[in-house]
Amino acid sequence: MDRSDRLSGGTNVIYAAMKNAIKESIDVVRIGFVGLGNMGWSHARQFSRLGHEVAAGADIDPKARTRFANAFAAKPYEDPERLLETTLDAVVVTTPPRFHESVAVPALRSGLDVFIEKPLAHDLDSAERIANAGRRSKGTCTVGFHNRFRNAVRTVASYRDKGWFGRLTHVEANYVRQQGTPVGSWMTDEELAGGGALTDIGPHTIDLALHLLNSFDVVEATGTTRPQRSTDLENSSENTTRTGSNSPNGSGVELSASAFLRLAGGRTVSTEVAWTANRDPSMEFIVRGTDGGAHFQLNDETVTLYGGRNAESDVTNRPSLEPNDPYRDQARAFVDRALGRRSAPVGTLEQALTVQRVIEAVYASGRNGRAVRLNEVSR
Repeated sequence: MDRSDRLSGGTNVIYAAMKNAIKESIDVVRIGFVGLGNMGWSHARQFSRLGHEVAAGADIDPKARTRFANAFAAKPYEDPERLLETTLDAVVVTTPPRFHESVAVPALRSGLDVFIEKPLAHDLDSAERIANAGRRSKGTCTVGFHNRFRNAVRTVASYRDKGWFGRLTHVEANYVRQQGTPVGSWMTDEELAGGGALTDIGPHTIDLALHLLNSFDVVEATGTTRPQRSTDLENSSENTTRTGSNSPNGSGVELSASAFLRLAGGRTVSTEVAWTANRDPSMEFIVRGTDGGAHFQLNDETVTLYGGRNAESDVTNRPSLEPNDPYRDQARAFVDRALGRRSAPVGTLEQALTVQRVIEAVYASGRNGRAVRLNEVSR
């Protein structure tokens, strides 16, 4: 009997059935956290501030376990399996992506609600297995695309839903750092992370662009990944890895990527992502439609609208926005879904799987020098 079989017959299966029966009356959610680094702490703080219980935390680092336990009065565990055998409502997974599957799948099989920090997994095969478990689970599975919760994004989406843009045609999505390579981190280890800048910050641009287009019907992707410095270029004449990057900066993953996506109906997305680039940093998004457009920066609560259906002229409009904490709103949405207060998650597991497929297609395009259809990389 393997680990998932033992868990599927354990405490959480019984508890999950009880939870589903009385979900409407539950106010406080008991949450376990696996991976107690920066993102684990960030999510734990958000759920705690919302009044929910940070019940347990698991990490291989004993110092991380002790700090987390002391800060949140949480039960510490070295082994995530032990954590999953306790009485919980939900699990937050913030390990390196290679280990997402080993926590998420048994948690979903035992009926827990699961939150996974992006990306869904380190590669497409693992992401598919998580998605399969999610489809069969009584719990929900959400992937952490917090930028959807920014007020600037919500504002643009509201104008989209009102028909301001007419027929949406294109989104330009950029997440470019001038100097921001996470040197010395697991994030530059392809075995743990699955890739470099495209896997790390690419999910933000890809998910948000498709979210704004209100379509995840991606047909094909064209793209390339690259090292940044001249010495890296000299050392990367052969694409020896899945990501197509041959040890740039000694890391084995790409530092930047460019991609172009074609969707059904002729809609398109262009995206630039970089940890390090010889240019000004940018978190700029541009939405274009047949009747109007929009421009905003992820790090700025300002939206500029252009034209608009039924507008008498091509005037610009800058709606006033209140600043918000997207991580807080994301946590609240996850809890509302777990408690049955929300009929559907803000972002679906299938959408996160599409993002993973796009990333895989961009890597394949870079290796093969051609456009790659998503059905070529899908099972």
